[in-house]
Amino acid sequence: MAVNLGDLVATTLALRATSIADTITNEHPLLNRLASKGNVKSTPSGRSIYQPIIYGTNTSVKWFAGYEAFTPPTDQQIIDVAEYQWKQQGAFISISGLEQIQNSGESQAIPFVSARIDQCMAEMKNTAGASCFSDGTGSGGKELGGLASLVSTTPSAAGTVGGIDQVANPFWRNNAVTGVTATGAGLVLAMNTQWRKISVGTETPDLLISDEINVALYESTLQNLVRFTETKKADAGFQALKYKNADFVYDAYCPAKTTYQLNTGTIFLRAHPDRMWTKGKTRDVTNADYNVTPIWFMGNLCTNNRRRNGVLVTA
Repeated sequence: MAVNLGDLVATTLALRATSIADTITNEHPLLNRLASKGNVKSTPSGRSIYQPIIYGTNTSVKWFAGYEAFTPPTDQQIIDVAEYQWKQQGAFISISGLEQIQNSGESQAIPFVSARIDQCMAEMKNTAGASCFSDGTGSGGKELGGLASLVSTTPSAAGTVGGIDQVANPFWRNNAVTGVTATGAGLVLAMNTQWRKISVGTETPDLLISDEINVALYESTLQNLVRFTETKKADAGFQALKYKNADFVYDAYCPAKTTYQLNTGTIFLRAHPDRMWTKGKTRDVTNADYNVTPIWFMGNLCTNNRRRNGVLVTA
């Protein structure tokens, strides 16, 4: 019996619907951690993505005795929002009339369609993974505003992140150290110093992401007895060293000589609920002999507290 490949693509993607986003987020350390913490979130429709942030101080807080009067704040702003732009990713799985005829038998159709879907998903994963480190200007400004923007190596330079001017608002700057001595000891010393600067109480980095060079530097400082892999990360396919109470992982897309110290409780992947790497409707192309099935994403990476994150670059 002949099998309609376009219908089979749509049906297969529908059956995979709950795992398409998981397939992409599970592939990359940052997205994997955000998903495990519940920080991959759907967000309502609108012109932009609005991420609540907390800043400033409440001047009414004080120690008091008996009937001592308080002075409630009247002019301060405690809660505001960062405004992030929608970014869109899409892909199409195409089936030509010739391919339909050549692979219409059930024994040929299922492997053919699976291979075509896997090829598409692999490319979407790679593109999303690279974009996690983007500054948002790639592909003509269409890529995610990734770590190069949220945790910038130049947080005091002119520019805005989430619509907030980082020059005029010192609270909205991450920590950044460049020119770190390119030795294991030099990197660890810089990591220790930065850790203290971006940590408050239990609010500490939980994920360090590094390129191959800095991973090798860090590994060179560890003895075999203290080097170990965190179980959950290993189960997800990542080998994670430990640094304090955080995981230290390698990512092939991380910029050279760069290590990010991230408090992932402050970072979110926000997407429209109808476009979280979601299958669209299969359609026939009217002026050619093939049909296409799209997969759509619409969202962006966001942060609500840049101060709790840092980046190190070795010399």
